[in-house]
Amino acid sequence: MLPTGQIISATAAPGAQYQRLATGLRPDGNADADSAMTSVLSPDGTTLLVLTSGFNTAINYQAKNGAPILFPVLSPVTGKPSMFRNPVTGQMASGYNQAEFVFVYDVSSGRPVKTQQIPIPDTFVGLAWDPAGSRFYVSGGIDDRILIFKASGSPVQYVPDAPFIVLNHNSNDTLPIPSYNGGILANTIAGKAVPALVTGAVVAGFALSADGKTLVAANWHNESASIVDTGSRAVLSEVVFTPPGSLTPIGEFPYGVAVKSDPK
Repeated sequence: MLPTGQIISATAAPGAQYQRLATGLRPDGNADADSAMTSVLSPDGTTLLVLTSGFNTAINYQAKNGAPILFPVLSPVTGKPSMFRNPVTGQMASGYNQAEFVFVYDVSSGRPVKTQQIPIPDTFVGLAWDPAGSRFYVSGGIDDRILIFKASGSPVQYVPDAPFIVLNHNSNDTLPIPSYNGGILANTIAGKAVPALVTGAVVAGFALSADGKTLVAANWHNESASIVDTGSRAVLSEVVFTPPGSLTPIGEFPYGVAVKSDPK
């Protein structure tokens, strides 16, 4: 119910329906996902992506018998499952029992049919299709990277398309799990005097140019935007909105990006 007294419902539109973000990890549904944050439709209108972010990473996924459910952690260099150092325990591990997801739905018939679910250790907001519709990009959140998945096989499944885009803010950014120390205060007097003030870098929303050759990403904890060449996956430059100590702030905590492509 709205403050005006009117009542609205997502199912009011003809054909609208609710679907759980079912993972199939437990028969009782207690390992289903939550917190869908972003959804994007493929350029041809047949595939819908739904990104979760925030809630699920705090959940220790367990099978019904209490055993942890482990998800692979991909190397940003190779795109393959890799051994990594657990940031909580400090131990080397082959899987993580916390994850967010990208759900892939076939919507060509008008009713969403899930075809794939892709676990990702950390995410935040960013999700975009390449204009050609053959691959998509996903924010790695506090891991300071953008993961890339491409269409493969028939029926189509989306597989890692490495190398991923590494934004080079955190230490050890090319490791499967980096150090979370690349926030904007990292190299300032305040950050060095009070390490607790230093956050990790976080990549939020991003957008691609009309030709798909350039990606611009909002760096939420770095008051900046990274400009990336999607062919080489390299960061070409970074536009800093509000350097520490600046008296003329342009923008803080950038959340999303819109790209105005050259009409030529």
